[in-house]
Amino acid sequence: MSSWLDGFEDYLEEECFRVEELRDRLDCVLAPESVIRPKPIILSFSKTEMVVEVLNAFTFVRSKRPRQITRVIRNHFDRFFAGDDFSLSIYDERDSLGLKIEFSTGISESFLLNLINFYSEAFTEVLFSYRDYSLSEFRRIGVTVFGEDLILVLASFRELDEAIKYESNLMTKEFLTRPDDEGVYLSSSSGFDYLNFPLLSIASRKQGKFIFYAPSKEGEGLVAVDLVAELRYILENLPDDFRDEEKELVEGLNELLEKPYLILAKIDVLRELERKLGARRENKLLDIISREVPTTITRPATMSFFMFGTEREEERKESVEEVLKRLRGLIDNLEMSEILESKLRKMLVNRIISGEMGEAEMIFSGKVVSEKQRKLHRFGGGLALYLSREEIQDILGEDENVRIIFLRDKSGKKRIIIESTETED
Repeated sequence: MSSWLDGFEDYLEEECFRVEELRDRLDCVLAPESVIRPKPIILSFSKTEMVVEVLNAFTFVRSKRPRQITRVIRNHFDRFFAGDDFSLSIYDERDSLGLKIEFSTGISESFLLNLINFYSEAFTEVLFSYRDYSLSEFRRIGVTVFGEDLILVLASFRELDEAIKYESNLMTKEFLTRPDDEGVYLSSSSGFDYLNFPLLSIASRKQGKFIFYAPSKEGEGLVAVDLVAELRYILENLPDDFRDEEKELVEGLNELLEKPYLILAKIDVLRELERKLGARRENKLLDIISREVPTTITRPATMSFFMFGTEREEERKESVEEVLKRLRGLIDNLEMSEILESKLRKMLVNRIISGEMGEAEMIFSGKVVSEKQRKLHRFGGGLALYLSREEIQDILGEDENVRIIFLRDKSGKKRIIIESTETED
């Protein structure tokens, strides 16, 4: 290995998915090929020259190359590597862009950090500025929600496997993965979250902790419910003959104990268990009366058997009663937590909208129908934006007059909205 790379092997091993040493270069795979990256992105360090290349910096395997993408790259390069010590060349491969960075001085850890940050900033801007391209090529799209930038990763963390660990280093904005079929998704700011578990909760599969909060019956404060402890008590105290008769329900309880984060999707298992356990208790009481009450005893003895039965049956009855009590309490708390969550969601939306109303007179939202990059053309004393006849017909219809709205969001980004209007201002 050439001397200018000496001392950085450990750093590269830590930052890279894989490091491959070849005859004339050292390749560091920043992120592997995956469902959200059609080709691996590689930092390739020459052993003989002061050169680093970024291979597959932007690929065009599933989508066409967007216009002016090289401008985005150069703008970010100038931010991180200003001066004569560094130069950037952008070259075309068959279905990708490669970046070649030449420098005259030795590298340092800060250089390597700047190199990764430079690419990450450029890549993140592309996710926001070229949404059609990024959605097709990288299955990601940048959106702005109430002034906050967010990257939506349209794949579940299960599909991404270990690739998400390295991809997270290449996105400078908060991101969310798509929920999997169990409602589990990953947030870069808060970790794993569970759509089928109450919002007000402490949930961790790694720690085996699933505690949710529900309004207390007294109406003061919240009560903490340890779901795993409740499920385990119910399962362990079911009568043996009930287990044999209701194997499917017992299997459903075992699944919830293994995956407590599915509780809201599987709450009907608890409701069915309550119904069948309650019905069984009533049937057992009738059976006790018919079996245990002799026909030749006096009335006081009959009343004694009617009220208490045998000692063994009484113990079983108390056990079933306690299971039913805990089961009903758990169901009630889950239902109350859902009601509370619904109220909190409405309050949160109202609070966000109220806050935005203090910043602007109007709030716009909607679905992006299409997105295009256009260059402004000189026209008279100003600049003009060209729209084709088909675009005008599709968006504006037959209206000849338009209203132009200039906006600035909370991040300072300026926007222009063009909409049809019946009258000319």
